[in-house]
Amino acid sequence: MPPWATIALMKLKTLLLTLLLLSGLGGVAYAEFPNERMSDPHRDLYESDDSDPYYDGPIIDSHFHITPGRYKDDEIEFKVENLFEDLSYDDVINIIEMPTPNDTKSNQRKRLLTLDIIKKVDSGNWFKSFCEPTGLPHLYMSGASNRELDAALERLSVALEDNNCIGIGEFGPYHFAKVPSQKGHVIVMPLTFKPFLKMLSMIEESGKYLVLHMEPMDSDGGLRGGNIPNPKSYHDDTLKLLDEILEGYPNLKLVLAHTAMTNSGNLKYLLDKYPNLISSVKIAGYHSRKGHWNSLEPIARKSERLLYKDWAILFESYSDRFVIETDFKFLRAKNMAGGGGKRYIRKDIQKVRQTLGQLSIETAEKIAYKNAQRYFLKY
Repeated sequence: MPPWATIALMKLKTLLLTLLLLSGLGGVAYAEFPNERMSDPHRDLYESDDSDPYYDGPIIDSHFHITPGRYKDDEIEFKVENLFEDLSYDDVINIIEMPTPNDTKSNQRKRLLTLDIIKKVDSGNWFKSFCEPTGLPHLYMSGASNRELDAALERLSVALEDNNCIGIGEFGPYHFAKVPSQKGHVIVMPLTFKPFLKMLSMIEESGKYLVLHMEPMDSDGGLRGGNIPNPKSYHDDTLKLLDEILEGYPNLKLVLAHTAMTNSGNLKYLLDKYPNLISSVKIAGYHSRKGHWNSLEPIARKSERLLYKDWAILFESYSDRFVIETDFKFLRAKNMAGGGGKRYIRKDIQKVRQTLGQLSIETAEKIAYKNAQRYFLKY
């Protein structure tokens, strides 16, 4: 097929997908918001034109974590050098790292010390950083004083002036236990918490992005067998209230982490209403036995590693509004088997490439790296 015909076919495919979405196909009801009903895990999968889909272009991982373990400085330096070697080989051109939403002060200090080590050997300038200096969710949970809250906002003010901090996050006001080991890391901070609203004003004025981790469902952490049939809904406290709050911050630049951990219809509603809102794509798959992510609306079915049709249509139709993420935890012991970057490249990045390969090349390139360059790497 000549190049012009290939391009024409891709454009036609994108147009048809857009028309499907606008007509409400894809198995999702768009009339109500938020729609709390769980999507059918056995709904239609997306049928790619490629029998062996694979995206082999550049990637910017827009959501990556450093979780310092017990490694010594020289061990960290060695693992980082291995990681950079693997990144160079596999065309991962940037990594945007950030603290996890349930990081403690101790973990934050260790992360910053580890970043200092990383930057000493980062000759390719691979790493860029978001920061979350406030700790507001933990302060809320501990009943912090006004003095402590004021100090948190002062730290935010400093961070917003720092060009090494390209955005704020990962900020997690609603974070539940998705596996038993997270039982002690549950955070519930109301979005009406006044210091949080002040934080939104400050970030809006700065023009930087806020990465928001906000789980609308509590899956009970797999504590009752993993695939919980009736997880507790927090949709009114999260998505519904966020919708009302964002009306007062029209210029706030917001990234909803992990495709907002909701169904495609709810995310479409927010994308339509708020032009400064984007979302990062986590390649999580529905798993019939290991159900710890199932209540948070995975975008694919794990057994086939294929996208659900409704998500594929959304990505094609809103291709400028998504960035890719791995949510990888670098230096976590179980992730370090075989060296600094082998698991990351062979498993997490390969999963990204297989998933993006199911989409049109224009959409895949935007989500893989072009959108992240435009949104995050101008500082």
